Amino acid sequence: MIVEILIAILIGISLAAPVGPTTTEVIKRGVNGFYHGFLTGLGAAAADSTYLLIVFFGLSVLFLYPLAKIVIWVFGCIILVYLGFIAIKDFIQFKGIDPQSKEEDNSAKMSIRWSFPAGYLITVANPITIIFWIGIFGSYLSSVIGGVTQLSALFYSFFVVVGVVLWFFVLALVLGKGGKRVGGKFLKYVSLVCGIILIGFGIWFGYQVLTYSHS
Repeated sequence: MIVEILIAILIGISLAAPVGPTTTEVIKRGVNGFYHGFLTGLGAAAADSTYLLIVFFGLSVLFLYPLAKIVIWVFGCIILVYLGFIAIKDFIQFKGIDPQSKEEDNSAKMSIRWSFPAGYLITVANPITIIFWIGIFGSYLSSVIGGVTQLSALFYSFFVVVGVVLWFFVLALVLGKGGKRVGGKFLKYVSLVCGIILIGFGIWFGYQVLTYSHS
C-alpha cells in the first residue's frame, strides 16, 4: 500500500515539476510571497482533480471530438495571452516594494485574490494537461483498477493530486523566502520574463488551433 501511494505521489510531482504555463505563473506570483504562489499551485491542483475525476469516471471520450479539442486550444490561447499581458503590464507599472510596509496595497490584494483562479484556468485550459491525464494517468489507472476495487483506485489516485500540491508547496516556499531577499528590480524583470513565456505558450496554442483546423 505504501509503495502504491509513493508511486502516485511521484506521478503527481512529475506532472507538476516541468516548466510550463502553470509553473511560470506560480513563479511570477510566488516571488511576491508564499501565499501568492501556493494559492496558484492549489488552483492547478484543483484543475488536475477535475481531470482526474473526468478520466476516472470515463468521460475523457469527450475530448476525442474535434470541436472539443479546438475549444480547449482557443480557451488556453486566450487565457495565457491575457495573463501574459497582465504580467508585462505589471512590469511596466512596477513601482517597487516597501519592505517596511505591513499593509498590502490594492494591487497586491487583487493579485492574491486571483491567484487560485489563475492557477485553475491556466491548468484546465492547457492541452498538455489533458494529454497527461488521458494518456499517462489513464494507463496508470487501468493498471491500478486491475488489482483493486474502484474505491481503492480512487483513493490511490487522490495521492497524485497530493504530489502536485506537495511540489507547488515546496516551490512556493522557496520562492516566498527568496522573494523577500531580492530587490524590487529583480521582481520587476521576473514579471517581464514570465509574461513573455506565457504569451509564447498562448501563441503556440493558437498555432495548434490553426494547424489542426486545416488538417
